[in-house]
Amino acid sequence: MQVLAETGVPVDVVSIGGPDCDAQDVYGRWHKLSEISDAGCLLVRPDRHVAWRQVDASHRDSLGAVLHGILALPADA
Repeated sequence: MQVLAETGVPVDVVSIGGPDCDAQDVYGRWHKLSEISDAGCLLVRPDRHVAWRQVDASHRDSLGAVLHGILALPADA
């Protein structure tokens, strides 16, 4: 578990894909189902609903900004 410095919120980070990832996607099924690139990001709530996803690195919102909005954190948190 990592703590996102911008928010102080603990976040479990799992990489999915090639041999150096936490979980291997040998057949490319994850990539096909998630519809995000290797540079993308998926934020899943504890109840397993997708809260936010970033298709690729060109998206301007950061995960910290997204968490601020989702959790209604004050601007100085």
